[in-house]
Amino acid sequence: MATRRRPVDLIIHHCIISRGLRRALRLKLVCKPFRASFERTLFPTRVLDDAKWGHHFREARWGLRKHNGATVLWHDYLVFRCRARSKSSEPALWWAGKMRSVLDSLIRYHRRVQSQAQDDTARDTDEMLEKLCWVVINGCKTGCEGWEYLGEEHTGPHNLGLSTLSAATYFGYASLARELLDQDSSMDPTKRDGLFHSPMYIAARTGQADMLQLLQGRLPEFEHGTPNGPRLNWRSKLGPGSLRGACVRGDLDMVRL
Repeated sequence: MATRRRPVDLIIHHCIISRGLRRALRLKLVCKPFRASFERTLFPTRVLDDAKWGHHFREARWGLRKHNGATVLWHDYLVFRCRARSKSSEPALWWAGKMRSVLDSLIRYHRRVQSQAQDDTARDTDEMLEKLCWVVINGCKTGCEGWEYLGEEHTGPHNLGLSTLSAATYFGYASLARELLDQDSSMDPTKRDGLFHSPMYIAARTGQADMLQLLQGRLPEFEHGTPNGPRLNWRSKLGPGSLRGACVRGDLDMVRL
């Protein structure tokens, strides 16, 4: 069976390399063997590392709970790239390394709070990675950077603590979130750091009232930002990220918090 599939994989591989991604995508419509082989052949070529698809999604600022074919393809590729270590000859992707670091922090916390067998830990790691990649996808679709942000080199500082706080908020790890906030008193849960939405947005978007109140306890009642800054250049216990998350969720109870 593997021998019969190999020519199909080679055809798709050379079409992707020679014809480009957009035209190669049409090969999925040719026949069932092409469709079944497409993703496992596409991902190792790493052509999606340089793909710029942001203009297709800049209007998708409102977080609709729909995952079309392109969304699922990108999600699966993020999972693939986070699992596959880059070769020394390849440029490192900042988001893949950061995702692995965040995931390692979550797994260490998970092991600390409950003893598990090795198989259970491996299964939890895979499940966490799948879910984290959906958080990244949703953040790209509704964030200011746009979808193409993952394909760019992140030149700003890598605040791993803030990214881990966002991930801990999503999974409802209150004690880990409290530890991170205690370790760095300057950490601002209203900010986002590249990959994920702000912890305040995620808490409201996922309907976690306890997590939102925990984060609100580290914020002032209201604080103006720098003069002549962005339009939403302020922070408080009310938002602005938590208001956005609650509105996208359509939850008036979260808005009232």
